[in-house]
Amino acid sequence: MLKELDLSNANLKKFGRTMAFCLLVIGLVLLLRHKPLFIPLWAIGLIFFILAQARAILLKPIYKIWMGLAFCLGWVNTRIILMLVYYLVVTPIGLMMRLLKKDLLNLRLEKGAETYWLKRELKNSAKESYERIF
Repeated sequence: MLKELDLSNANLKKFGRTMAFCLLVIGLVLLLRHKPLFIPLWAIGLIFFILAQARAILLKPIYKIWMGLAFCLGWVNTRIILMLVYYLVVTPIGLMMRLLKKDLLNLRLEKGAETYWLKRELKNSAKESYERIF
């Protein structure tokens, strides 16, 4: 994934400006809450902005590290979200279907059945019906 990163000068400038803006906004929030940590955040934001405007190539190592962290967080978050959806949504629905003895997919075997094919009635066999399938 990191090998496919766009390390063009324009992308590095965009990264530098975005980081500067985010740090300045976080610093503003801290300033409004009377926290002294806003000064270093504004200084780092200013450094990012100056580097983005003057020498964006110097942001390349920071960009690679930042994107590596982003890929790791994305990998972890995806698995956590999928696990939560499965155990909090799919599993209870499956358990309720079993408790209510519902077979929505018609998977139950019938001993005396000759076939499991379902008869389908033809609604319209005109050629126009093939033009609008859905």
